[in-house]
Amino acid sequence: MRPPNPVADLLLALSFLTRLAPARQTEAADLARTIRLFPVAGLVLGAAATMPFALGLLADHTLLAGWALLALSLVLTRGLHADGLADIADAWGSGARGEAFWRVLKDSRCGAFAVIGLILVLGAQGLALGRLLDAGDPGAILMGFIAGRFAMVALAHTARPLARPGLGGTFLAGADRPALIWAAIQYIALGLILLPPASLALATALSAVPVLALSLLGKREHGLNGDFLGACCLACELATWLAAL
Repeated sequence: MRPPNPVADLLLALSFLTRLAPARQTEAADLARTIRLFPVAGLVLGAAATMPFALGLLADHTLLAGWALLALSLVLTRGLHADGLADIADAWGSGARGEAFWRVLKDSRCGAFAVIGLILVLGAQGLALGRLLDAGDPGAILMGFIAGRFAMVALAHTARPLARPGLGGTFLAGADRPALIWAAIQYIALGLILLPPASLALATALSAVPVLALSLLGKREHGLNGDFLGACCLACELATWLAAL
């Protein structure tokens, strides 16, 4: 394990969460430590996805611009979180429990509930982004990307005892109390810059709903993996954009 270095840790977080830094091999402990910088990584991702449209791309077609911004964000994240959302929607929607739940979750094929979940969440995201671009509010868009990554830290912290083997478990191991505190400081500081206080409070309250729901689902199924974190990210992005509207 190398000594902590905020710049190196941020680049490592971006290499896992996005295409904005080159992929690299690293030790699990170093990767786990990056979770405390997830909100800043969300800011960098959000800036890269939002900048073309904030500068006027498709300015006369804001709903189309919202769809294009969403598409760009999916490209930049390699669809990482959308895959998690699809898996959770399939497993939860199937009504399966216990080992059957995990078999559905790990099945690489998309069932009807995966498709429905992606259409509903991503469709709502695209519409919300279009409305925010129409309102000229790129700050609120940025805050959604930040909030989604902070929500992953919050969920990982609450569910640390439920960690299952895999990359999700690696990040849960890094989501200790200091990591949560550092991530919360980033979330609050950036939120107060990018959103009015009332909108930030509403976004936080709405985001608490999917965090709590996924935490309870993990407790019911005696485990939580990276798919839970990905679903949480997209749900809390949407919650923040709806709060801003």
